[in-house]
Amino acid sequence: MKNLQDVYPLSPLQHGMLFHTLFAPGSGVYSVHISSSISGNFSVFHFKRAWQKILDRHPILRSAFLWERVESPLQVVREELSLSWDERDWRNLPEHTQNQQLQDYLMEQHHRGFDLAQAPLIRMALMRLGEKQYHFVWNYSHLLLDGWSVNIIFAELFQYYAAYADGRDLELPPPKPYRDFIAWLRQQNRSR
Repeated sequence: MKNLQDVYPLSPLQHGMLFHTLFAPGSGVYSVHISSSISGNFSVFHFKRAWQKILDRHPILRSAFLWERVESPLQVVREELSLSWDERDWRNLPEHTQNQQLQDYLMEQHHRGFDLAQAPLIRMALMRLGEKQYHFVWNYSHLLLDGWSVNIIFAELFQYYAAYADGRDLELPPPKPYRDFIAWLRQQNRSR
C-alpha cells in the first residue's frame, strides 16, 4: 500500500465508537465540529499553513480505520496528506443569509459524517463574511481526538500561526504518537 506510515489496533473506546458509527450511518454520531468567528487582521495563508503543519505533526490526524476483511479493526496512518480545506466567500450576502447558510452547512457536515476508511477524517472550512470577518469550521471524527487532545491541537496551531505570521519558522518538540498509547494500553492487565 502506498503512502503508508503505520498500522496498529484500536483502543477499546475507539472500537465502541467505530461500532456505533457503522451501526447508524448518516446519524452524525461521533462527528464533531468546532466553529468560531475570526475578525481583525488575519492571514488565511498562514492559518492554512499552520493547519497543514498540525496534520503533518500528528499521525492520528492522518489515520483511517479498516474493519472489513481483517481479524480485528485497525488504524492505518498515511505518511502524507493534504488538508481537506473549503473556502467560501459570502461577503456579498446579507447577514441573515450568511447565518442561514452557516447553519445549513453545519447541519450538512454533521449528517455527512466521514468515510472512516479514507483519511483524513478532518475537514476545515473558512467562510469569509466581510473584509476582516471570517467564520472557521473544523469537522473531525471523534475516533481521532478527545477533548484534551483538541486543546493540545489548538495550542500548537496558535503557536505555528503566530510564528508564520511573524515570518519565523517554529520547531516544537515531537508529539507522542497515539501508537505509543495503544502499545501501553495493550500491556495493561485487562482483567483488572
